[in-house]
Amino acid sequence: MRTWKRGITRQLEFRINPNIQNTSSSPYRTTRIVAKVDELMALCDQLEFQLADTAVDSCRLLEAVLHEALLPAGQTV
Repeated sequence: MRTWKRGITRQLEFRINPNIQNTSSSPYRTTRIVAKVDELMALCDQLEFQLADTAVDSCRLLEAVLHEALLPAGQTV
């Protein structure tokens, strides 16, 4: 699973552009950048979770189809 969380993005906010601190709007811009990164990371986490669920469901479906297809004729589950 993805381990990037708010603390890491907070540490990165000054590494993105060290000159951003010299502008009068820097705290607001930095906060907006960090908020957007946090939002995108949350979306990535959701997508990763959904992909994992889909993979599990796909495996279960494949197992069920193979089990049904490989049963001897006349047998039912």
